Parts: sequence; structure tokens; C-alpha cells
Amino acid sequence: MTDTSTHCPKLEPNVVLCNLQQKWCEPHYRLTGGNEAFNENTYVLQTQESDEDGKFIVIRLVHRAAIDATFLRTCKRIYSTGNTLLYSQNTFCFKMSLTKWRLSMPSLLPNGELHQPNTSWISNERNQADLIPKAIDDIIDQSPSTQIHGWVYQDFFLRFLLTIGGTNAALIKSLKFRGVVKIHACTHYHCRWGCQMDFIETLRLYIPIIKECCLGLERLSIIGIDDPFYEKDPFVLEAGWPRNSEDVLRPVLENELREIESLITLEVLGGGNGDQIVDYAQDTIDWIKERAQQKKRDAYRQRELLTCIVQEVDLSLYGEEAGPNFGTWR
Repeated sequence: MTDTSTHCPKLEPNVVLCNLQQKWCEPHYRLTGGNEAFNENTYVLQTQESDEDGKFIVIRLVHRAAIDATFLRTCKRIYSTGNTLLYSQNTFCFKMSLTKWRLSMPSLLPNGELHQPNTSWISNERNQADLIPKAIDDIIDQSPSTQIHGWVYQDFFLRFLLTIGGTNAALIKSLKFRGVVKIHACTHYHCRWGCQMDFIETLRLYIPIIKECCLGLERLSIIGIDDPFYEKDPFVLEAGWPRNSEDVLRPVLENELREIESLITLEVLGGGNGDQIVDYAQDTIDWIKERAQQKKRDAYRQRELLTCIVQEVDLSLYGEEAGPNFGTWR
């Protein structure tokens, strides 16, 4: 399950559930970005049999589902070791949720009521200021699904964090987000209000939550796909509106994204299929890389300074006979 190269698959979990028969959905994941062979283990089983003609060997090709996170339930020792590996050595991928909340997954409560909270009002900045701190508290405390806001309830990434809790979220080292960099205004004429959440606006909402919950995040991949509605049917925009993906994404790269202190590596792709390197992201990529290297240099200097202080203490307490490896600090 370890993501050790660009050819290894990534995990795309989905814990937005539905217990209605017509839309039944259980927790599941799929592997992306790798060979399908990762989805199963194949081995040869040989058995010796005999008949009236004599002995012979039967060879069977056995297909078995690949091991998944359920093995962590084996015992406490495997859980403590495997849990860290699961969250720290895999890349977790997420797409955007739907803007049309009626298309999202509802749930049937034990009392027979249908639970399908509305997410349509999170675009209001004042509501965002109130909602983000509550979302962070709900994730850390793992609040019941009936007590969380509809945005957290229906969002793939936030619902995942809520499911695994704050302790496990802090172990995550690699995340990947994919979505459409929307330029068009949602109308019945263009998208019929059924497209995904605005990728850039969603990233802005994610960043403060990542800073508080994903404390160990080191690698972030952003796949911003060009707006297909705008590309196919350009229309006159008001003054000050963005004209392309760069106008929308660049401010986030140069401001909010740099606030994630733990980040070491940033990958940004764009284009119509989300597979093109975007030049305007290079400044932020280099800035984050240099910051990470500077932190390493500062940590090295602090260790060297501490070593010098310890040696001086040894000399002051024990004299010249103390030597570099003598003293009470080891």
C-alpha cells in the first residue's frame, strides 16, 4: 500500500455514504494512477492428484483481492505499526463534490427521517468564517454525522478526515486534489447547476483545515483542469473577472498555499486534462522548496550549537579530562 514512486497507485477513498436501497453506497476506495495489477494478488496453486492413469499435478491460477486496511484489526501491535504506514506512506486523492446538493448522497436515519443537509450557502464569506472553526472541531472530535454541517457531510475530503479523526489526520504526508478551475457562472444555460464545486474556492476553504488537522503534510499535488464550459462557449465577463485558470489559481499559490508550514513539495498541473505543467506555479514551487531547505539548515545549526553548549558545560564541570563524549548529557 506504500506510494514509493510516481508509478505506484494512489488511494481515492470515499466515505460519503448512503443507506437508501436505490443509492446504496458503502465505504470504499479505488486505486488511481497505477497499474490495475495492484488491485489483486495472483499466485499459482499446485496440487498433486491421481487417477487410473497415475499421478499428476493440477496447476491453478488463483486471484485474491489485495490486502487492505482491514488487516489493521488483527491485533493491537499490527494496528499501531500499520496505522502509521497507512496514513504516512500513501497519497490520498480527492475530487470535488457537487454544487447541486440534491444530487448528493442522503441517509435514512433510524427514526425513518431522510438526512440530506444543504451545502449551498458555504460560498458566503461570513458563513465561512463561522463554519471553518466548527468543521475543525468536528473533525478532531469526530462528531456524529447528524451534528455536522452539510458541507462537511457531503465533501469527500472533509468527510474522510471526520471518519479517521484528528490523530490519524495528523499522520497524512501526501494529498492530491483534482477539480475544475471554474471561470463560468453556474446557470441553467451553461451547466444547469450540476457541475462540481469551484476548485479554487474549495482549496481556500481546505487550507485552514489542513493547517490545523494535517500537521504532518509534506507533499501536495494540485490538478486544476481548465473550465470546459468557458473554453467551449466563451462569454463576456464583467470587469475584474478572471479570464483564465492562471488568473484564478496564481493568487492562491502565492498567498494562502504558502501558509502551510509543513509543506516540502508542491506539484501543480493544469490544462484540459490536468496533465500539463504550468509555468506560473514554478515560483511558488521553488519558494516552498527553498523554505524546506532553509528549515533543514536552521535545524542543523541548532544541533551544532547545542553540541557546543553541551561540550562547554562538560569542560566547566569536569575539566579538560571530560573529552567530547563525556558528561551527564548523553
